Amino acid sequence: MGGLGVREAVRKVAETLAPALRGMPVTDQEAIDAILDAADPDPQRSGIGGNTTTAVSMAVAHAGPPRSACRCGPGSGSP
Repeated sequence: MGGLGVREAVRKVAETLAPALRGMPVTDQEAIDAILDAADPDPQRSGIGGNTTTAVSMAVAHAGPPRSACRCGPGSGSP
């Protein structure tokens, strides 16, 4: 395949997902995942691809603060 699948995924991230997510706080994982879901409404993820949306979601989660640094619990807005 010569990396064509990876190149296509990178193109989709750059052209579709990055503009939709730019400026969002990495601490708002729920909102980010909602945008990723809306970007590819097909349950089979045939538009952008499940691997692509999962990779972006995980990259955002990794970019945010460690879970232990989050204020979690009732009233914090986090589970």
